[in-house]
Amino acid sequence: MLSILRWIVLLPAVFFAWFNFLEFGISIYSSIEAKYCRSNLLCDSFYGLVLNAIYLGVPALSALVVGVVAVVIAPSHKLFVTWTTFVIGSFAVIAFIVFGKAPLISGVITLITGLIGAILISYMIRKFHLRQENL
Repeated sequence: MLSILRWIVLLPAVFFAWFNFLEFGISIYSSIEAKYCRSNLLCDSFYGLVLNAIYLGVPALSALVVGVVAVVIAPSHKLFVTWTTFVIGSFAVIAFIVFGKAPLISGVITLITGLIGAILISYMIRKFHLRQENL
């Protein structure tokens, strides 16, 4: 019964994690911009770099958060969940670029980070399962 509940909760939890991570990044971006920038285009060089890093990094890190949350919640088939999450997330990023007018560079960085995250998560899952079989 618990495994069925975990499968049911998987999609809402992944969406909740993605949305809250993006909101957290937006709030950090807004607070730095309000405090250290005189206007949207006029900002000190250091804080401009920080804002650009946040602008490009938060969506990319959200891809990692989504992958980790999906694997932690999934009761089984964790490799399948990892790669399914990556594929669905890739379609979402492409849709944001095409229809939502998201910047191409942000989308590409997010796709690359999602792929790296999926590869690392898959490696850790396989390593963990191999270690369990050796016990």
